[in-house]
Amino acid sequence: MSEEAMTRDQLLIELAQARQRIAELDKSETERMCAVEALRSSEQLHRLTLSSISDAVFITDDRGAFTFICPNVDVIFGYSYDKVNAFGNISRLLGDDLFVPDELGATGEMRNIEREVTDKSGRMHSLLVNVKRVSINHGTVLYSCRDITERKKAKWEVERLARFPNENPNPVLRISRDGIILYSNKASFPLLNAWQCRDGRPLGRPWRGYLLDALNSGHSRQAEAECGDKIFSLTFTPLVDSHYVNVYALDITSRKRAEAALKRSEERYALAQRAANIGSWDWDIRTGALYWSERIEPMFGFGRGEFGASYDAFLECVHPQDRQYVIESINVCVKYGKEYAIEHRIIRPDGTIRWVLETGDVIRDVTEKAIRMLGVVQDITERKRLEEVLQVSHRFVEIANRHTEMGPLLDDFLRELKTLAGCEAVGIRILDMEGNIPYQAYEGFPKEFYDSESFLSIESDHCMCINVVKGTTDPKLPFCAAGG
Repeated sequence: MSEEAMTRDQLLIELAQARQRIAELDKSETERMCAVEALRSSEQLHRLTLSSISDAVFITDDRGAFTFICPNVDVIFGYSYDKVNAFGNISRLLGDDLFVPDELGATGEMRNIEREVTDKSGRMHSLLVNVKRVSINHGTVLYSCRDITERKKAKWEVERLARFPNENPNPVLRISRDGIILYSNKASFPLLNAWQCRDGRPLGRPWRGYLLDALNSGHSRQAEAECGDKIFSLTFTPLVDSHYVNVYALDITSRKRAEAALKRSEERYALAQRAANIGSWDWDIRTGALYWSERIEPMFGFGRGEFGASYDAFLECVHPQDRQYVIESINVCVKYGKEYAIEHRIIRPDGTIRWVLETGDVIRDVTEKAIRMLGVVQDITERKRLEEVLQVSHRFVEIANRHTEMGPLLDDFLRELKTLAGCEAVGIRILDMEGNIPYQAYEGFPKEFYDSESFLSIESDHCMCINVVKGTTDPKLPFCAAGG
């Protein structure tokens, strides 16, 4: 093989190898871009998830400086995200000496640290704080804060009442593992009577499952019991080492009746919405998500589940000529608290135009920042049509009141009809009992046609024009064509 051929073959090999390296680099860059996009989506999902839970989550460096603040920090602390970020350090929220750094370094995690804090409004909160060593960007310590204020109050109330069971106005019982009722206070009598048991006798079988479940799991179990016209909430609290369970009952009859009344009220409200063709909506200003009650989708011409469920999707439904008016009305309500009560047009997917009336109000957080907007919407198309008919009627009455002679009256009626109908040609004739036309007015028709058409009406009371108005047409009858 010649030296020239060897050189050419070597160049071809090197060229193929170069192309392969370029392809590998392209593939690597594509994978990197996909990873970046996946990371961005993951971060958005995590932020959305964090904003929907009640726990507050923070990440700091070893000195306590924030590297991450959850978006829902205002739920517990009352401060906005920006305000907390300006604080700079976790100690401004949780105080100093929450934990010993060396202990965290040794265990990697410290759980269930109770801490009392004060929110922006001066209210005290009991928090359960979990601290964990992490390595996320520049953050090294993760804090998870849960508000247990209400739980502690309830626990304290149960403990307070349990100290003096005989004086407790609510039923208190003690039951052994084998289901024997060891003790019951005076308030327990109606409950025991309903269960047909007493001290020293076994508890009914339906309740033994809660008893054993509480003892075996080591956690309290909840149940409800009907006793005559009363309803009790039962808490089975295990004392595992002693092999028995304390049962604390609370009369929740009023609450259950209120819940039932609320349910009936909601059902009546839903019925009223259907009857009045009214729907309710709830707009999350922060996310743009928009909830519609079941009445609104058909009102806007959508099938069930077809609406896009967002503020932007709603604006797409608004008539283009009314859209800016709607946007400005909403903005003024959100920014300045001005009443939101407007009428505007919508365009359904099939092109039908409808009129709606909307009213709403803004919900604000503790910092007065608008977070939600609630309202109702009603289809008022028929009302608008009747208003238009009424306005036309009033207009013709006004014209009639200005005249005492038929000729000028018909001339004004003619001009008004032409304006309202948008027609190029309009005619009015009045026939008397003998079939004569004592009064008439027309504009836009050739005189020859109008005279001949009048003759047809006198002779037969039939022509194409009259039958079109009646809703029945006969192609054999004469009529005014486009050419006159």
